[in-house]
Amino acid sequence: MHKKYCIDANIFIQPKNTYYAFDIAPGYWNFLDKKFQEGVIYSIDLVYKEIMAGKDELKGWIQKRNKKEYFVKPDKEVIKHFKDITIWAINYPKHEADQFLKRADPLLVAQAKADNSTVVTLEKFVGARSQKIKIPNLCREFNVECVDLFTMLRKLHAEFVLSE
Repeated sequence: MHKKYCIDANIFIQPKNTYYAFDIAPGYWNFLDKKFQEGVIYSIDLVYKEIMAGKDELKGWIQKRNKKEYFVKPDKEVIKHFKDITIWAINYPKHEADQFLKRADPLLVAQAKADNSTVVTLEKFVGARSQKIKIPNLCREFNVECVDLFTMLRKLHAEFVLSE
């Protein structure tokens, strides 16, 4: 079995708004569906809630996929890792740490750490002088594998073929 991939909200939002819009690339969305069903990809309930706050076609797509195995809730081990992340985040300016800890990102990484999954995000690693907390930096700090969308698609042998 493949390693599991824990996916960030931007893996849904940015493609929907740009290169994999529903009307342009339905194959992308079919691929995500297939990988959800196979148990290869999943996300967390906070990502689900974040997307459900929107008012567009992505909300409808996600709503039809509200299954506990697709969008998991944190368990005790995830909460333990989240607490470690919270302690680590105090190294950043208070306002940045507070904003970061309110989002899904720290729980996403804590979930991947607990499951030994790979985080998938479109965020980029930032240098040590950055005031921002980014998922790739957090993953590196907590020894969690992190890849971008296109790396995951290649590792899973995705092909989006034009049909007539």
